[in-house]
Amino acid sequence: MTLDEIKKTVTSKGVFPLYCLHGENSFAIEAAVNYITETFLSKKPDDDDLICFDGQIHKVSLILEAVMTPPLFSDKKVVVVKRAHYIDEKQKPLLYKYIESPSKNCCLILTAEKNPLKTAQQKTFKKKGLEINTVSYTHLT
Repeated sequence: MTLDEIKKTVTSKGVFPLYCLHGENSFAIEAAVNYITETFLSKKPDDDDLICFDGQIHKVSLILEAVMTPPLFSDKKVVVVKRAHYIDEKQKPLLYKYIESPSKNCCLILTAEKNPLKTAQQKTFKKKGLEINTVSYTHLT
């Protein structure tokens, strides 16, 4: 999916509370994350409304604490989990539980080289959010 296609989806359907962007083009994924973030927040993000984690380093409980804590200085926030394919398998059930009922004032974006969701969870995820297999550079404006 190109960034233009992501923009069209966001324009027509609004910003979803969940995104899973995976593929090998990390620069294009980062551009998509930036667009989704700025659209959801209706402004450029600052430290109070954009929180980033690394799936290899941070525990799911810490990520979910950030997702479920109300934003302090705005009414919305974005939580990005980079390298989500490294999330410990033992911790994934906590994440899957959140996916079933995501917060409306937070947008959770998972980025990864390969899809971090199991097949059963992909169906639930797609009901609440958008899973994008590949983000390409085409028309990155």
